[in-house]
Amino acid sequence: MTAPTARIPTLDGWRALSILLVIGGHLVNYRFLEGDKSALAGYLAVLGVKVFFVISGFLIAGLAINEEAATGTLSMTGFYRRRIFRILPAYFVYLGTVLALSLSGWISQAPAGVGWASVFICNAPSLDCGWFVGHTWSLAYEEQFYLLFPLLFVLTPRARKAPLFAAIHVFLAVTPVLTLLVLPNTPQWSTYRTIASHFGCISAGVLFAHYRDGLAAPGKYRSVLSACAALCVAACVVVASGAVGHLSYQIRIAIEALVLPLSIAWLILRATVSRGYFSAMLDWPPLRYVGKISFSLYLWQQLFTASPSISPPFSALWLIPAAVLSYHLIEQPMVKLGRRSRKTRPKSREDGPSTADAARP
Repeated sequence: MTAPTARIPTLDGWRALSILLVIGGHLVNYRFLEGDKSALAGYLAVLGVKVFFVISGFLIAGLAINEEAATGTLSMTGFYRRRIFRILPAYFVYLGTVLALSLSGWISQAPAGVGWASVFICNAPSLDCGWFVGHTWSLAYEEQFYLLFPLLFVLTPRARKAPLFAAIHVFLAVTPVLTLLVLPNTPQWSTYRTIASHFGCISAGVLFAHYRDGLAAPGKYRSVLSACAALCVAACVVVASGAVGHLSYQIRIAIEALVLPLSIAWLILRATVSRGYFSAMLDWPPLRYVGKISFSLYLWQQLFTASPSISPPFSALWLIPAAVLSYHLIEQPMVKLGRRSRKTRPKSREDGPSTADAARP
């Protein structure tokens, strides 16, 4: 079993599409529209995050597989060092900026919300972290995945890893439907379905990384499956927009948990192993650059896509410069520092391949 290498060009293209969906949805619903929000724009923003989740699961699991194949194990220390240097510096610079703007009266943001965001719990149902850090709910899911995945990976024998992660994904995909059918539609179960649908996207990426060889191999019906996956994604978008179907939110979430994560994972995987017009578009250098700075774009877009009533000084045109500066002055130097800190230690069997440093959700 092989796994994806550290930097797959088309994945940067996918990241770019994802962040453009998020930014576009937020601009339409919060910067430009007044009154009723667009259901389509809102759903496309969430869809962009779900694509990020699939990419994250796919890369993190793939790099873990590679490291285990090269060294015999996954270094927990190395895993968390890479995550810390990759995510936390840029993240806390953004949170510090929001806190400073809040305390100075430039924006309306409760400092408590910044505190909750700093410990990655803004996906908790009972918390309202505030607009300017509210988008960190997605990073909370990522960080919680990072806490659980390496432990499961290390403790599970190699031959049982793929079945284990397949079982986890099936559980996350099926239980929202089962709870909807056999249990009362209480707020607690409604919350569970939403949580399961998000973690299900990450688990779909993990699952496809473990079965990548078989899924990526040429086959007679690969193009048919790709068309079906694209239709599933399109159907979810159409139904969520309210154009047809008019399903309740809970029914829609339960159905999506079954089909959407696997459809997205299939399209991402096929784009990495097959060549065509879509893959060529994903490889377009300007689009790939947007994908490379997508983490900084995601962090800072919340400041520049807010309603003018709560952030009047900040033009949306400032988003690109802010993200570029964050990427080149914070993200990249910190990643390089993390690599140097690894190289200063004596080489051991626990040291993973240097390519693992390139993984990014």
